Amino acid sequence: MSWQTYTAIAIVTLTLLIFLIRFARPKKSGHCGHGCGCDKKHE
Repeated sequence: MSWQTYTAIAIVTLTLLIFLIRFARPKKSGHCGHGCGCDKKHE
């Protein structure tokens, strides 16, 4: 196998790892959660 094969395998593995980490990470909420009122909907 040539160096290009190893490079392609490394890039695919790295991409899959990044997707798995982002998928497993909990979602961020849209507000700070400190009672400042930023989570209230505008009327």
